[in-house]
Amino acid sequence: MKNRLSIINNFKKDGFVIIRGLFSKNLCNESLKKIKKIKSFEQQKKRKEIIFYKNKNLKEIKYFKNINFYITEFNSFYSNKLLDVASNLLNTGV
Repeated sequence: MKNRLSIINNFKKDGFVIIRGLFSKNLCNESLKKIKKIKSFEQQKKRKEIIFYKNKNLKEIKYFKNINFYITEFNSFYSNKLLDVASNLLNTGV
């Protein structure tokens, strides 16, 4: 993982940072598989819990409220590891 100061500087400069290896590839792949198993997202559309970004022939999820209710693997993303990174980036206790 990049050093802490480099990560913070990139975040301040770009407004986001990519930290490779923060989550396991297995967790990411399993989460993506579960998203792909949801056929039409009709239930989520009715509840206005999902917003899609459409670009040419691509339809991508832009926002998915309460995704962890539908795909429990996403609970693993809400971890102390992520909160520690966010706390450092924002220079606050999250």
